[in-house]
Amino acid sequence: MKKILIVDDEPNFLTLLGRTLTDEGYQVTTASTSAEAISIGEDTVFDTLITDLTMEGINGIGLMERFRKLYPSLPIIIITGFGTIERAVEAMRKGAYDFITKPFELDKIRTTVKRALEYGELHHELNHLRKEVQNKYAFNNIIAKSKCMQNIFRLIDQIADSMATVLVQGESGTGKEMLARAIHYRSARKDKPFLAVDCSAIPESLLESELFGHTKGSFTGAFTARRGLFEEASEGTIFLDEVGDISIATQCRLLRVIQEREVRPVGSNQTSKIDVRIITATNKDLRELIKKQVFREDLYFRIAIIPIHLPPLRERKEDIPLLCAHFIEKYSRINKKKAKGISREALLALTQYEWPGNVRELENTIERALLICGEGQIELQHLFMNQIMTGDSSDKEAQAQEQNTLNRAIEKSEKDFILQVLNTVNFNRTHAAKILGISRRTLYDKIEKYNLKSISPTL
Repeated sequence: MKKILIVDDEPNFLTLLGRTLTDEGYQVTTASTSAEAISIGEDTVFDTLITDLTMEGINGIGLMERFRKLYPSLPIIIITGFGTIERAVEAMRKGAYDFITKPFELDKIRTTVKRALEYGELHHELNHLRKEVQNKYAFNNIIAKSKCMQNIFRLIDQIADSMATVLVQGESGTGKEMLARAIHYRSARKDKPFLAVDCSAIPESLLESELFGHTKGSFTGAFTARRGLFEEASEGTIFLDEVGDISIATQCRLLRVIQEREVRPVGSNQTSKIDVRIITATNKDLRELIKKQVFREDLYFRIAIIPIHLPPLRERKEDIPLLCAHFIEKYSRINKKKAKGISREALLALTQYEWPGNVRELENTIERALLICGEGQIELQHLFMNQIMTGDSSDKEAQAQEQNTLNRAIEKSEKDFILQVLNTVNFNRTHAAKILGISRRTLYDKIEKYNLKSISPTL
């Protein structure tokens, strides 16, 4: 049963309105002062608030502002006389759902309350959906809703607390280190060190010293003893990126570390036990390297107890809209800009592009586009992708064909989105139009255009 709080300092009006809405099946609570209403509101959550505008002490606008702090999405109806309509409009600007002027027909208040409650319910559903999206598709800062990525997230949850070595394979820019961090921060080791090592960026002559440490005087320039990164990562996780680039000699030492769970610094005869989770990654095909005898097969089987293939962005294009929204929010905040989002043409162009640089390239593209578009909306021309999308050919017929393909793709995307929203609200066209930000008339036209009536008899 919906709960309504009515606040008015006229006892007769309060009684009449309370009885009217009680007869409609609502649970009604009344208060004759704002102070009384605030006290009640601190103990009970209501579905809507109806308040007179002109009252002694805290007026209706002040009361609305107090309730807004407690319940930001609560729909509030202001009751006002003819002489205070300007202030009622002010209340609307400050967030009131609607206002009603005295005197009024009881049917008017019934209709307004019903619409306010529907609005509040819709607002609640939207907030729930937003939170669901955040919880479902944001996995330790990895933004994805594609089935392949959701399967990877489930696998991470299953293996996070084990000691099994993990091999993450994927193209450059797919987010292999971020995935390794996700494994670490989902595990019991999350409060311990996470050390990332780019094996391809460290000269081979120094890599063993970096990983395993060295003793004083063990090589030229070793003026003091140094602990290696395996020991520095004690009780935590070490991430060895581009493991396919290390030499056979270092591979032998790494294999021993994994097998024996101990390290021996360069120049030392002493070993030290280690407790560290090992995650490796590569953008190379290690099996091909094994065939070429430049990667040890026994090491491969040691590091690939849990193999994870991180798919390229072109194989999970349904993640692109989510990633775009994330990067727009991120770089708007960093660069202190108020971007208005991205046009559907630009978004469609992003979903059609193959992304050889994967997520990293998409992130760079969005950051650049935001700087170019200023505080407007990201459009197709801001992406520097016109030649990619249309080609360099001067053949007008080919370009026209590509444009037709683009238009068809846009229409399909719009149809799918409208249908998704309609399904979410059980084909309630009023609710759907509000979510889509269009009028009911426009929604009817879209339903006709895309023949959506055949999907649900209620349309």
